[in-house]
Amino acid sequence: MTISDIKLMRLHADILFVHDTAGRLVYVNEPVDPEDYPAPIIYVGRTQDGTVYRCRWDVPEVICFQVQDTVNRFGTLNMTEHCGLVPELKDVVRSHAEVDNVWAGLAHRFPDAVEVFSCNVFVDRSNSELLGGGFDDI
Repeated sequence: MTISDIKLMRLHADILFVHDTAGRLVYVNEPVDPEDYPAPIIYVGRTQDGTVYRCRWDVPEVICFQVQDTVNRFGTLNMTEHCGLVPELKDVVRSHAEVDNVWAGLAHRFPDAVEVFSCNVFVDRSNSELLGGGFDDI
């Protein structure tokens, strides 16, 4: 069974954050005091199949609609060409709250069948030169 990228992104958001009954972000899903890890004001996860966005519990509905409109305007095709999305989302959020940090990164998906290699090499101090350096402090 293959799961779509958009469904994986929804699962990713569901796992990253604790949500209230309305589906709004409450805090980051970590085994620590929730007050130490509040949810971000918004979360946006983009795939070729669509975009998942979530707003924190205290964000006014009008801001959430503006986030949705902004995300929809950029669409999902040619995602690398849409570098203006983040600045526009920051402008939307700034009308509600200060933007202190922006986290961005990739979520990777691996193929269902991963090629297994039988030529694995165990690396220890005796052959550490195989690593090509950069691990002197370990």
